[in-house]
Amino acid sequence: MKLCKTYVVPYLILTLFLTAGLMLTGCAPLSAEAAPAPESESATSVQPPEQALDAPLNAADYELVTHVYEEADRRIKIAYPQITGFKGELLQDYMNQSLRKPVEVLTDGTTYTDLDVDFKVTLKTQERLSVILTGTGQLEGGREFNYLNSVNLDLKTSNEITFETFIKEDPVSREAFTKLLDQKLKASGYSEGAEYEGLRLFFRPEEVVFFFMPLDDSAEAFVQISVPNVELEGLVKDTFGERPAS
Repeated sequence: MKLCKTYVVPYLILTLFLTAGLMLTGCAPLSAEAAPAPESESATSVQPPEQALDAPLNAADYELVTHVYEEADRRIKIAYPQITGFKGELLQDYMNQSLRKPVEVLTDGTTYTDLDVDFKVTLKTQERLSVILTGTGQLEGGREFNYLNSVNLDLKTSNEITFETFIKEDPVSREAFTKLLDQKLKASGYSEGAEYEGLRLFFRPEEVVFFFMPLDDSAEAFVQISVPNVELEGLVKDTFGERPAS
């Protein structure tokens, strides 16, 4: 296997559209055990942003660099971001491990072929980074699937933000959130309610997008529902664990 060309971009865009531990269309979530990090070679070229984010806060404090993992034999090409220029080398290393983890899971073993995955930055501020990865691939036997996953980082601690750590844990908050999300899903025409076992999220400036793949084996598309930040007030946390010791 071989890696990778590197492109410096202020904001990184993707072409395809992100799931749990990791989620794939029509199959169970993948294990999140880490494989060895891809090797990398780098060359740089400046590329203009294809889409401006909404007023990112002090976005110049750090940059994102595109890495591309490729395997010719299995026809795999996965673009993923890495952080550079962040104040705090240890935190940067931890966050880059989190951003690299989806690639390691997808390429560990021989289950998947014909992977074409890209990424998009949906939020980039001084406090939080949210990235989605989307694409397509094939399982052994030739069955195609859609891929959707997210990596959300708390830049204060380097910790990942997941559905489990984002929503407050007390029963009242959980019940209120469940009611809110189910109402929005039903209003959007999805009568089954959310499947919380595989529920994931990503952030935008003014809203949070929750998504999951229905457990029905015939399902081919992810269900996504956007909830404005103002409607989540009082239900979500604003701290996400301890900052690691240096």
